[in-house]
Amino acid sequence: MAGEIVVVATKAQDAVAAIRENVDGFGDGGQRFVSRTVSHVLSLKTSIAPDPADGTANPPLERTGWGGDGVLDGSLLSFLEGAIEQHFTKNLQRRPTVDFRLPTAQEAQLTREFQLNLGRLNELNLQTVRILDSDAEDGRLAFIDTARGRCNVCHFNAGANFQDTGKNRNFENGVEFAGNSNFLHRGTFGDINTSDGGFGGVDLARPNFASGGGDLLNAFGDGTFSPPPLIEAADTGPFFHNGFRFQSKLPDDIDEAVNFYRLPNDSFGKSQGGKFLEARFGSPLVLDGVDAAHIARFLRVLNGAFNLDIAKQRLDAANTLIGRFDDTTGADIQKRLMELAVVEVDDALEVLPQNGDLYPGVRERLLEAKNEVAQGLSEATPALRQRRITNALDRIARGRAQFGTNITFQLGQGNLMF
Repeated sequence: MAGEIVVVATKAQDAVAAIRENVDGFGDGGQRFVSRTVSHVLSLKTSIAPDPADGTANPPLERTGWGGDGVLDGSLLSFLEGAIEQHFTKNLQRRPTVDFRLPTAQEAQLTREFQLNLGRLNELNLQTVRILDSDAEDGRLAFIDTARGRCNVCHFNAGANFQDTGKNRNFENGVEFAGNSNFLHRGTFGDINTSDGGFGGVDLARPNFASGGGDLLNAFGDGTFSPPPLIEAADTGPFFHNGFRFQSKLPDDIDEAVNFYRLPNDSFGKSQGGKFLEARFGSPLVLDGVDAAHIARFLRVLNGAFNLDIAKQRLDAANTLIGRFDDTTGADIQKRLMELAVVEVDDALEVLPQNGDLYPGVRERLLEAKNEVAQGLSEATPALRQRRITNALDRIARGRAQFGTNITFQLGQGNLMF
């Protein structure tokens, strides 16, 4: 139906899930659709200002989702209304007050403020960041080097913005040439199986873009998508709008995503984005395997540091509540914050390679922190619980310090809401 989940797989371990979306308008909603993976909604404050120089129309007023369109005027304020009309309608007739209820102005505003306070509120300065792991530090250098990774042009400071403007510029990166999951996106237009044309297809009368190359106009849009922030990428896969995986037999991890840019068939090089970088630097991107691995390792470190900062933020909040109220009020909130802190610690453990070669000492400290929180949750008194939280914070700080320097995040208060 309107918001159905599409799952396609040849083997259970290769399952790819996507959400059906009518980003090109609700006319013939049963056939005019795409299926996209779910992009994360962290750090929106840093990533949704549109770059007018990319030639896309206005609206969208802001960049939300993979395409930066599909939600009324494209603003985050309109996001709630668009999401309800898309996903929370009783049927595809989509009649307001009959099939769904529109949000009030207050509900829309409060939701916007919450979303703008999720994740981080600032960008890093990769010129001053230093990573203590030598391979990850080399990945940082490759990331910003115009002769090696060139990542910093479209993901400035590992965020979502274009280097020259500091705003989100839509790009086409050629993933449709290589996507082993493009069959997820098939709608129909007459006898044409349509694909996902990205931004700019709202209410067009007929397909206007040849997705995947060739002469057949089989998509609505201009082929471009909104770059997502990369600091949060390692634990928020899948990493492309179409669920692309470099090799489906391997885990869907950040290494797979980086390796897309070194595909033998040069999918990125054939794209608008690839040609843009070639013109900018006078040569095509040639990303070798070592640089790709080191860049992925670098992104794992950034993501792990981000996870631990949110864990600390939640444990600090639980500590504050205990100090102010003991157990007279909010004991359930204290414990829930502690539980959610462990979720972030687990995410940090997950993005560190399982072979243990990246910061094994960090893994030890984080496992100790988890144990302290587990014991704190079972303590009988607020004072004992607070002691366990303090111990956990110490272990997290000692682990976090091993990542590097100048990896400093300003976090939004939305991370404390649940």
